[in-house]
This record gives sequence, C-alpha cells and structure tokens, in this order.
Amino acid sequence: MAAAVFFQQYEQDMTMLMKKLRNEHPRIYPYEEDAVRIWYAEYYYAALEVLCRDMQKELKEYEAFQRMNKTEDFYMFFGRWRGEAEKLLCIETI
Repeated sequence: MAAAVFFQQYEQDMTMLMKKLRNEHPRIYPYEEDAVRIWYAEYYYAALEVLCRDMQKELKEYEAFQRMNKTEDFYMFFGRWRGEAEKLLCIETI
C-alpha cells in the first residue's frame, strides 16, 4: 500500500514537472521527458527503500509474520523486477 501512495505522488509530481518543462522548453522531445522520468524515479525508489527499512520493526510485530514458517535461508529483499536487490532482512536479524 505504501508503494502505491508513493507512486501516486510520483505521477502527480511528473504531471506538474512535465507541464513546467514544456512551458520552458516547448520543443522538448518525448525521449527527453522519459529521461527526466527515469532520473526522477531513482529518488522515489531510494525513498521507498528507506521506508521499507524503517518498517521492518513494525513488520516483525504482525501476527502473520510471527506465525510464518521461516526457514534458515529466509530473506526479505527490496529491489526491482529482474534487477538488483538489497537484502533487508534475514533469519539472523529476526
């Protein structure tokens, strides 16, 4: 749910930013707009990763998480689809 809120805000920011860019640079090309969107998204991904790290303690308190059968190779990652991922949680830190 938190990710959905983050990226709703991202879309709102992009709408405002692109409007300003088009006003200042009327001949901006779509590939330039895409580059801005990708560059800006990196900041959102970083903020979302921080949010996930901050929520680890709360996650551990959920009954469903506590009842989950965690094997010795249990890990929780943050990352993108088929991209690099950062290990957020492993069985040793629980």
